[in-house]
Amino acid sequence: MQWKSLPFVCLGAFLTAFGLEMFLTPNGIIVGGVKGLSGILSRVTEMHMGLFLFFLNLPFFLAGPKKNKTILSIIGLIVLSVLTIVFHPFPPLIENPPLAAFCGSLILGIGVGLILRYAGLADGVDRFAAMINKRIRLTAAEIVTLINIVILSLAGFEFGWGQAIYSIFAYMVAIQSARYTFHHLHDRAFWIQSRRLSEIKRGLRDSLGNDYWPLSPSRGVSHHELFFVTKRKHAKRVHEIVLAIDPDAWIKDAPFARDAKERES
Repeated sequence: MQWKSLPFVCLGAFLTAFGLEMFLTPNGIIVGGVKGLSGILSRVTEMHMGLFLFFLNLPFFLAGPKKNKTILSIIGLIVLSVLTIVFHPFPPLIENPPLAAFCGSLILGIGVGLILRYAGLADGVDRFAAMINKRIRLTAAEIVTLINIVILSLAGFEFGWGQAIYSIFAYMVAIQSARYTFHHLHDRAFWIQSRRLSEIKRGLRDSLGNDYWPLSPSRGVSHHELFFVTKRKHAKRVHEIVLAIDPDAWIKDAPFARDAKERES
């Protein structure tokens, strides 16, 4: 297991639980996924939301394809479930629904983004969608959207349609917050085409040092193509180095996720 990732997973679980119990749930605001369903069931049954979070998510987390990631996800789930129970007795920090929706979903989204980045799974609905999308004519994203529409509709019936509007707003903010956190923490993969690659390679190695990780794509690569990964903070510097050497070079970069063990190999 990647123990270096564990503190980030636990921090993500802490932020998620904090956003839920200190902002969203006390104000009747529900986000999507198992978290939203757990909030509704907690309200109906008066049982701790942490119990529903754990038992509803666990079967899907155990179905994860990667053992290391599965262990991290389950640890994150345990921490999240326990912390929601710990935070529950405390009064909400904000009792204004619109403001609580924004602040809580922003914090929750950062937490979810951290868990996704370092554990790979933050909600059982995502795994469920990935498991069944091959059996029906819908993508995993479409399945998740439909499930969340149902959950947010149920929240409208239980908490009122005024609260449902805040829930939709919170859901959208949480998605953007999680997405930004997830991509911001990723390394960047670069694909460069140039007739001056030897000079570019030398310049990149001199500037990036140990943060320059060459890739070997499975398909054939021409003598004028270069694939490598570096830390996100170096992205602007890479463009400057390449274009300073060859102003006509073609550069493409995108988020790239891989484990620390893979990076060291």
